[in-house]
Amino acid sequence: MKSVFVSFLLLSVLLMGLTPSEEVEAISYTLSLEDPNGGENIFGGTTFDIRLSTSVAGGVLVITYSTDGGATFPNQITTNSNAGGYQVIGWTVPNNIETSSARVKVEWRSQAAEPFTVYRTDSSYGNFSITPSAVLEFMDFPALMSYGRNELIRWNLWDGTQQVGALNMQVRYRTDTVWGTWTSLTGTFANIPADQGGIWFMPSYYESAYGQIKLRAYTFLPGGTFIKEIISPEFEISSPWIELTSLNGGEALVGGSTYEITWATANDASGIITGAYLEYSIDGGSSWLTIQWSTPNDFSYNWTIPAGVNYDHVRVKAGVYHTEWNELANDTSDADLRIIEDESVTSVSLLAPNPSIPGQLVLFDGETYNINWRYTCYPGAIYVFKLYLSENNGSTYTMFASLSPGTTSYSWTVPALDIRTAKIMVKMDITGSEMYDASSRSSNPFYIFTETVWNRPPVALAPNSLAAQEGALVTLDGSESYDPDEDGLFYYWEQVDTLGFEVQLSDPYDDRPTFRASIDDYSVSLVFQLTVSDGEDIEVAHYTDNIKRTSVLITPSGPTITGFTPGGGYEGTDICITGTNLRGASIYIGGVLTGTVPYSPSPANPDPDVAYNFTLVPGIPPKPSAITVTTGAGSATSEDELEVYPYPWYCLDHGFTFGNTAKDYLSYPWLVWEDGDYRRTFGDDVYLNLWICIGIPYWTPWDGWDCLGYEISQPICPDPLAAIWYGVAYCHLAQNGECFGLSAVNLELYLDEYEPNDIQPGVYTIDDLELEGALRTRVDYLHGSQVSAECVHYWVAEHLYNLVPPVYGFSGMGLVLSSIESSIDSGDLGIISIVDGSNGHIVVPYEVVDIDPDTTRIYIWDINKPEWTTEGAAENALLGGNANMNHPPYIEIDKSSYYWEWSYYFSPDQGWWGGPMGLTFLHSDVVLGDRTLPTTLDGLYDLVFGCASGSIEDEEGNVMELLENGTYRMDIEGASPFTLHSGLGTGTYAYYLPDGNYTTHIKGFESGVYNCTIFSGARAAYAIENAAAENGTEDTLRLFQEDGNPFLGTMTYRTSDQEKEYSATLIKRFGTRERVFKVLNATIFDDSRAIINTTEDYGKLVFRNDGDHNFTFDVRFQGNVISEEAWDRLNGTLTDLPTCEAFGIEIGPHETLTIYPSNWLDLESAEVIVEREDGDNGFDLMLLALIIGIMVVAVAVVWFLMIRRRNG
Repeated sequence: MKSVFVSFLLLSVLLMGLTPSEEVEAISYTLSLEDPNGGENIFGGTTFDIRLSTSVAGGVLVITYSTDGGATFPNQITTNSNAGGYQVIGWTVPNNIETSSARVKVEWRSQAAEPFTVYRTDSSYGNFSITPSAVLEFMDFPALMSYGRNELIRWNLWDGTQQVGALNMQVRYRTDTVWGTWTSLTGTFANIPADQGGIWFMPSYYESAYGQIKLRAYTFLPGGTFIKEIISPEFEISSPWIELTSLNGGEALVGGSTYEITWATANDASGIITGAYLEYSIDGGSSWLTIQWSTPNDFSYNWTIPAGVNYDHVRVKAGVYHTEWNELANDTSDADLRIIEDESVTSVSLLAPNPSIPGQLVLFDGETYNINWRYTCYPGAIYVFKLYLSENNGSTYTMFASLSPGTTSYSWTVPALDIRTAKIMVKMDITGSEMYDASSRSSNPFYIFTETVWNRPPVALAPNSLAAQEGALVTLDGSESYDPDEDGLFYYWEQVDTLGFEVQLSDPYDDRPTFRASIDDYSVSLVFQLTVSDGEDIEVAHYTDNIKRTSVLITPSGPTITGFTPGGGYEGTDICITGTNLRGASIYIGGVLTGTVPYSPSPANPDPDVAYNFTLVPGIPPKPSAITVTTGAGSATSEDELEVYPYPWYCLDHGFTFGNTAKDYLSYPWLVWEDGDYRRTFGDDVYLNLWICIGIPYWTPWDGWDCLGYEISQPICPDPLAAIWYGVAYCHLAQNGECFGLSAVNLELYLDEYEPNDIQPGVYTIDDLELEGALRTRVDYLHGSQVSAECVHYWVAEHLYNLVPPVYGFSGMGLVLSSIESSIDSGDLGIISIVDGSNGHIVVPYEVVDIDPDTTRIYIWDINKPEWTTEGAAENALLGGNANMNHPPYIEIDKSSYYWEWSYYFSPDQGWWGGPMGLTFLHSDVVLGDRTLPTTLDGLYDLVFGCASGSIEDEEGNVMELLENGTYRMDIEGASPFTLHSGLGTGTYAYYLPDGNYTTHIKGFESGVYNCTIFSGARAAYAIENAAAENGTEDTLRLFQEDGNPFLGTMTYRTSDQEKEYSATLIKRFGTRERVFKVLNATIFDDSRAIINTTEDYGKLVFRNDGDHNFTFDVRFQGNVISEEAWDRLNGTLTDLPTCEAFGIEIGPHETLTIYPSNWLDLESAEVIVEREDGDNGFDLMLLALIIGIMVVAVAVVWFLMIRRRNG
């Protein structure tokens, strides 16, 4: 039963499959196209969704489109299986279709291939548009083109869907009304990247034509899908052409001889032609040999014919180039030429009429015309010349004259003809030998007119070539030009080949214009073209007789130098050199190539032929050197020398940008709890400590009074010896500037001992430092340090070195120079002291240059010249008018004499400093090293300060003094001046003296007061203080040290003034213990002497009035040694040295007073005792103390013996 049921089902299915299609259609099947349905604007290259629906699945859907409004649907879109229901099918719209009449059709078929049954069709209800997504258009298309010149063809491509991958280009031409076919261009034109946007294009060669370009876009190339094309507007082609005017055919050329080849070019207004070339052929033009591969396009060339050969089919070719060696056009001989080996070969050459083009020559009926020819022939030949006329372009000839041998010209009367096909033939007819006959005929026909009216164009005549020197007046002469009809002529001269050297013609419309040429350093040929016109049009094509070119060979003139600015400079300095003919010149300074003048102008050098700006390069020797300019035409050397300096690296990179400033005085903090300059410089050495004496004092000849005790380490008050040094050598050091201090601090910064930020927080470059605050404090500190023992020692030693003849590295200024160079080589540097008279200054050396064997320059940084510390200011300084100031500062040493001499231009106010002495050097180690008071030095230091000058005389009459010319008289062996450096000096006269006895001569130069102080090593000081003087005062101070003992010095003081007041101070230092003796407010007269010393035990002041007047004075005694008892009483109350004073002491004529305190160990409680030379001399407290001490010891001994005896 089951098997029967199954069989029934299978049969039913089979029968259903056999049901015909009409039955399917009878079932309700529908197809509906929903989109596109009309009105849409679809962009090519995009994907569009075709939307449709079918009632049931099955079969296939074939989709096509129409571009003609539905008349046909030839374009298939796709074939898809029918899935039934609503369906979306993607369509990639082609990008090469542009239509507004597009429709889509859907066909529902039973199957894709034949045979099939169409169930249903549906199509768009209306038209829709397809627009390519790529927009392609030409931009600024050129209207005129020429072969030989590239034009930029530009276009815009808008391709939002990025369909275009490449483009190619086609071109077509027409010479009349009919276009040629489109030709695809090869090379870069065949596959242009889509993003290129332009390409350089040159048309094919046409003298005159028109062209069009087609640009086609593809998805890719080669092989891609075409998308779109555009066609350009028509453009005109007008290209230069050339005409060979001789040797154009019909001539015989003798080997070894020279003949002129002429040609002409035209239609080259834009200067496409870059040159010409010449070739010849010996096989009628099948192959070519070189005559000249490059020659100026000046229309003329002299060709020397190859010798020893015979050729019958010679042609000449003249061609011109565009760009570089690319042929533009050429022209060849219209007929064969001959080359014969010598003049024994029979030949004849018709010279005229032999036009290079038809119609070049026009003759009228009845005119007389000279027919000219030349010939060659073997000796002994018998011949005649026969002349023939052809009226049919050389097809037949008629003889009209027979002429005797040797004739080369015939005056011909033009017959009455009206033809354009006339030719002349000249024949050498040799008697009895026809094979040796020779003939020559016109290469092109000429015209003969009788009835025809014809304007004959003019003929331009001018020299082929001229030669002139650069700058000379050149005349272009076209005055021989003529018009065959004797019409008036118009002239036009133009420069057609400038080679970059355009000239100004005096009048280009004159027959004889003039010009002057300015060229570079090589010869050039400037080509000028003359065009003549009679005002009528020229009817003959390629007529060129109305133009003529003249080549002018200009020979360059050598350069000249008229000057340069600035007069000096260093690496990186801009120099402007002026002269003539400078273009192309190599500039040498000191043998070093420094620059090359360009040929072309620039904004910085608008006319380099007469002025050129260049920059000094590294490697130029830093010394004066002439400037030499060299060109191919010659050389020139400047009359003046350019001062080349080393690069001022120290000034620019390390120098302070501010100048030297003054300060009224450097402070001495008299109170020990205060701070001040003197203390900063020397520390607590400027103060004294108290010495507490315990027990019995004792005395030695060299150290004076001493005692067992101890020193209070806390400073108590100013040191008298230091105070005197402060007054004469320190206080006023900065009144005229702080050159030493500023230079020393600058060295510290250069040596990286400090950074700018360490001194002035927030400042990181030297250029930004300001002279204030901590920087000013440090400058003051280091400025005062110049009068330290360390510096003074070197000042004196270096001055003494200068007293001996200089030997480099060994003695004198030679040793100073070698020390400077060594410090520069090591990078440590130092300072130079320059002293002129009593004026002194400090600078920092950074470079030494030997200018010549006798001259050395030391380049320096000078705080007084801040203009050299910035690039801009330095450049301006180089341009300054003062030759002594417009260069980086330097000291110059003249080594030509036995004693070297230095010189330095200080300023316009001060002028020159210099001489054989006064140049010393301190290494940076000394400049920045430890500082101690000069009271530690041996020898004597004699200083005069104030309104007077000082000089020294020893016991033998030898003198040390500053002369009026600023030099020193130095008779005292081992003595030397030394200077305190403060801008222009302090007005202090200072001398170092070896141990001995000396007289100081003091001369007043103005009203005021002066001080004269003599320091004797570290032990004593002797001073005359606040002595009045005026201009003309002559005082003396003699210091005599008995047996060389500095403590036993006697001052003898005299004056030329009638009467005046003064004070005197004697200081005796015993290690750390000091005694001060002062005579205050004393009077001296012109007939008196004041003799001041101490007793041999250094305890009493001895004052003798060696004169006839009596006066009163005051005294003061000070010391830092006190007894233990006095210390117990005074501790906590002392603010100054213990002092004992007396006032109004009277001294009579020739009287000697001995004055002393009653107790040196307790000066605050002591009294001043005055002993006169006839008095009781008082009672010596010291002797009393000694006696008491002895008695105490004796009592102690007796007591000790008694106790021992009792115990025994």
